[in-house]
Amino acid sequence: MNKEEIEAEVLHNYPLFSKLLLNLEKGLNKGLNWYLENEPELIEQRDFRPGTLGRFISASLSVRFQFDRTIDYVYQMDWDQDFIQNYTFELLKESNYLGHFKDIDQSIRFYIFHSFYHQLETSIRIIVDKLNLTESKGKPLDRVNEIVRCFPNDLLPVLML
Repeated sequence: MNKEEIEAEVLHNYPLFSKLLLNLEKGLNKGLNWYLENEPELIEQRDFRPGTLGRFISASLSVRFQFDRTIDYVYQMDWDQDFIQNYTFELLKESNYLGHFKDIDQSIRFYIFHSFYHQLETSIRIIVDKLNLTESKGKPLDRVNEIVRCFPNDLLPVLML
């Protein structure tokens, strides 16, 4: 990637991604407010349903923070030279190589998937524990889905990759 490609990606697409995450957070906050107004005991009991919404908000916030900080960094004057001096290994500094920035982009995108999946997995493990499904055989998601039937069977293999 060269400077212009990175700037185009970061300065054009990252604000769009960040806005999508902010909209998601607003929707999740509405869900939490619903629980506060209608079933506050579930929040007090640390129930997995409002807890899952909170975990998804945390996942979104952490990814949005990464997008926003990367945008701020790329907006700086001579960000490319700072990147080369501080984040490129010695052998490549003279060549003005910016290709490692692609790894940063990939790590942010991977983290989007991983953080939300991890939060879903945490909720599933809470359900398994609360329903005392630890004696059952199979993966936690399979065991939970046997009871609550919340996922189509053809989706489960994708979630468990």
